[in-house]
Amino acid sequence: MEQAKQELAPSRTATLIDGERKRLGYSIRHAAELANISEGRWRQIAKGYQQMAGGVRAPVNAPSETLARMAEAVKFTRESLVDALGPDESVDGLMSQVLDDMSRRARWAELSVVSGEPGTPDYFRDFESWVADLQERIESLEIEVEDLRSEGKKPGFPDYSQMSEEDVRNYGLAAKDGDKNIAPGYIPDEP
Repeated sequence: MEQAKQELAPSRTATLIDGERKRLGYSIRHAAELANISEGRWRQIAKGYQQMAGGVRAPVNAPSETLARMAEAVKFTRESLVDALGPDESVDGLMSQVLDDMSRRARWAELSVVSGEPGTPDYFRDFESWVADLQERIESLEIEVEDLRSEGKKPGFPDYSQMSEEDVRNYGLAAKDGDKNIAPGYIPDEP
């Protein structure tokens, strides 16, 4: 019987996450909403099992991606999650996967052009809006380029014929070797 109880225990990562939820004073409902999972699923992961028909308890092993979302919902960072381990504990395989997923999610968030959780209605709505804005901007730029071409100008380059001699001389001042915005040893060519 002792072995059965041990097998139905939550993972150490799930225990740390749910402990942080309690420390923050978040309800399970609120934390689950932030993690984009159901309240029932949060409870199952936190307990380490789900109740089946006939009183049978089945173990619950949450995917690392779900645990990463749960960790972020209770404001854990990669560093603070590792710091929450006791002095004699080390990062196990599951926690390592969770930390990797948290890193991947952080990189994705930095690159993302829309906010929210991928797969949710708000995310799709925001993404569609971003695509529409981008298409509008592209159409506007295409018209601008066509206008420049019809006037015999090259798009994207200054019209030196319309600049004073002093402006032409000063135009390239930022493109000097050693400028913080220019890669070492690289000086762009003027058209």
